[in-house]
Amino acid sequence: GDRWNCKCSLRNTDKEPTPVPADIIIKGSEPQRGLESNPGTTGEIFSDNHPYFPENCGKCPFNKGVGKLFAALVGGKRNCNKCNKPITKSKVQAKLIRQQITEKIKKINEIIENPHKGIIYSLNNFITGKTCFRRSCLPDVLTHQIEDTNVKTWIIRFKPPTSFSNFNYEGWAYNRLDEDGTEKHKDCYGFLYYSLSIKGQTYWANIKAHKSYGEVLYTIEKKKPADLKKGYPDFLEKIKE
Repeated sequence: GDRWNCKCSLRNTDKEPTPVPADIIIKGSEPQRGLESNPGTTGEIFSDNHPYFPENCGKCPFNKGVGKLFAALVGGKRNCNKCNKPITKSKVQAKLIRQQITEKIKKINEIIENPHKGIIYSLNNFITGKTCFRRSCLPDVLTHQIEDTNVKTWIIRFKPPTSFSNFNYEGWAYNRLDEDGTEKHKDCYGFLYYSLSIKGQTYWANIKAHKSYGEVLYTIEKKKPADLKKGYPDFLEKIKE
């Protein structure tokens, strides 16, 4: 078989198809657990018998290592049959995505030698001609859109500076204020908004006009910013320096 544990060999033929031997199972040709069904008829890649769906948390491969650490950090709760909350396929997929995001952030951090200054990328589509990509960028995006699968997929596939190539400048906004009237983000002059497409849908990148590092990615959101102002900000020259 091939790397997917397929038990079949293939070759082209002009012969008529043979009947399906439903009652004949050759010893040693039994399918792997979870692969007993036909996805073409069931609409499912894996059956509920697959090891992806353990009978309890003690046997869950995602209840340890990176997956368990991530769940602890975000206040996640483990689910299993013991607590009457069976692990579903969607939960397994979500845990796999979390692991991929953790690995992506780890790899990105390895290429950023200075955790504060980050890496400067020259980009013609950014109004200052460049962006500063810091270690905080992807975690900030994830924190603000923890439930958005499209944004999480964007993070997993993120590759600097290519992933910034479809950012289109749309406008800006002044720094937001807290309830007491003080600036919410004291490290920036305001925000720059860029539209981008993720899986055919329009999203909005919120870029900090950082006082020390210029344009810095902060969030990616589905909803168009309500405070967006057209044109260019009066603090543009400050962040170009």
